[in-house]
Amino acid sequence: MPSIIPENLAESGTHVLVIGVSQYRHLADGPEPTPAGVDSELSQLSSAAGSAAAIADWLRTRLYLAPLPPLASLRVLLSPSAGEPIPPALAALLPANHAANSVNVIQALKEFRAACESRRDNHAVVYVAGHGVQLSKSGALLLLEDYAGPDQLNELQAALDLTSIHRAFNHAMAARHQFWFADVCRQVPHVERRFERLIGGIQLDERHGAVESSPLLLAAITGTAAYGMPGGHSLFCQALLWSVAQAGAATGADGSVDRWHVPLTRLTHVLPSRVYELANERGVEQFVEVSGMPNPAIFHVYPDVPNSRLEIDLQPTEARPLSHLTLRDETLNPVCEKRADWPVVADVRAGLYLMDIGTEAPFRELHRLVQVAPPSDRYEARVS
Repeated sequence: MPSIIPENLAESGTHVLVIGVSQYRHLADGPEPTPAGVDSELSQLSSAAGSAAAIADWLRTRLYLAPLPPLASLRVLLSPSAGEPIPPALAALLPANHAANSVNVIQALKEFRAACESRRDNHAVVYVAGHGVQLSKSGALLLLEDYAGPDQLNELQAALDLTSIHRAFNHAMAARHQFWFADVCRQVPHVERRFERLIGGIQLDERHGAVESSPLLLAAITGTAAYGMPGGHSLFCQALLWSVAQAGAATGADGSVDRWHVPLTRLTHVLPSRVYELANERGVEQFVEVSGMPNPAIFHVYPDVPNSRLEIDLQPTEARPLSHLTLRDETLNPVCEKRADWPVVADVRAGLYLMDIGTEAPFRELHRLVQVAPPSDRYEARVS
């Protein structure tokens, strides 16, 4: 399964593998149902492939800046349901046979591993989404498009053992920084009741040695479900895009990077919190599990300072008609001036500002430094 962008193995680079499965051929509601597929009690999805495609498209179009190695390969396997939205620009790059079935996934995994191992200073990113099950408390398997096929030798033959493969990429010759995202449920498969032991799906041998950083972020904790919006994106996908594309997990320049960036330590804190918030808004529970080796690393660097939607409100309410705001940047130039119009909402660049609020007696003027974080921030000022 070739990269959809020109592959470069001559220099250090970031290699990406994305797999998304919404359509399953052999489930009860699939085009070729089998007894095993019916017995699984699973049904078609409508957001997994679209979520994977959204992540792949963001990775394809993001601007990689030093110290991160540039995008060097991108392998994308998608099995979308009918009508599931795929970004047109990404769809135009996909090969004719891009189905996320076991044959294609094994080939893509083989090529992806070779690309990652081409240089020690490579980075690797893996994002998978679809039906998932677990056979142990720490496990996670992604069911592929041809799961429950009529010719399978084992029940989980067409499944990807994510925790096994993640461990297998942790060795002395692999890409030194890796980022793994598994957007799958982790519930015991329904068919387990008929077996003494189920053999896990596609696995890889584990080699000696270790990489510097290789977290595995699982969209659900053991025994629970991961949720998606029908015809839209999964909660995990939404949270990841909010964290990186909208800079929810961004931090300013520091000793390691002279630009705004997403450090892994912040991503592994913000992403789970965002998933929990999105799930809570919909009346469900979903908790992200972070495993592997979440050692310090940089996931993304921004070409410019991220924007933020800033809201400033004023208390007490009686002071609002008498008060005006001036927001100044680090050079003390005004970037926002408002009078008697509260709350003030302004689109500004993230960073440090001086907030000046002038008012009249009996209220007191206020002068305060405020740190504005992306993608949105809110302050409540008081002049009493």
